[in-house]
Amino acid sequence: MPSRYWRHDVALGAETASFFMLDTFPLTHMAAMRSHAPLIGDGAEAREQLRWLENELRNSRARWKFAVGHHPVLSSGSHGGSPELVEHLKPLLERYGVRAYFNGHDHNLEHLRDGGVDYVCSGAGSEFRPMRAALSQTNFAYGGIGFASCRLSQTGLMLRFHDQTGAELYSAEIT
Repeated sequence: MPSRYWRHDVALGAETASFFMLDTFPLTHMAAMRSHAPLIGDGAEAREQLRWLENELRNSRARWKFAVGHHPVLSSGSHGGSPELVEHLKPLLERYGVRAYFNGHDHNLEHLRDGGVDYVCSGAGSEFRPMRAALSQTNFAYGGIGFASCRLSQTGLMLRFHDQTGAELYSAEIT
């Protein structure tokens, strides 16, 4: 990887898709930094990354904007969502028109939609864990082994979830 966080642009005909790769560890530990600064830092790295992301999103002219991180913003999985990401990241995704946020961490497949952003969890590639009750924002959730596949065109992103045999479990178009 070129950095702890970075932007990757992909040409899509005359359009551009920008992927904002994030290091969510410092972001998810912002609250803990207040009381455990000697162990995990003072939060400067998290604040710097959020400033970088806001600047990149504000200046982006890409038709498609996607964010990618390890930890979920929202999730019905065993770990659940991250209050720190809801507080600090979710508003940026909504304000600057990020179309989807992709994550792993929770060992399940889930598609949620909230505030104009689609949240896609694909963390069940080798292990699954029981899920909690689905959130109100959940469109689909699966607590077994599986994976996501996506195809981006000029008209939309086709999201598909598959089980461990490759059979399609769910599909949705994100326009």
